[in-house]
Amino acid sequence: MEIEPRNEEEAFKYAKIADLLLLDHYSPEGLKKIVPSLKEINPYLEIAVGGIKAKDVAAYAPHVDVIVTTAPYYAMPLDMTTKISKI
Repeated sequence: MEIEPRNEEEAFKYAKIADLLLLDHYSPEGLKKIVPSLKEINPYLEIAVGGIKAKDVAAYAPHVDVIVTTAPYYAMPLDMTTKISKI
């Protein structure tokens, strides 16, 4: 179950029952402080953030399991070819 808590109190309340918490309103520094405590409550809990710009991914990545970004939708087109070979 995915839950997007509105504040820190709700984050701790729902950490016990959630599979994933979407913590959109936290800075990387805020996540660094809160995530270890949330995972202590539920070691299987995954943490996600959304609305992240591509330039900010490196700052958030050490503190979360999932990053949601719309950056690929606004990126320049990429011409790519994929070849699949039978093993």
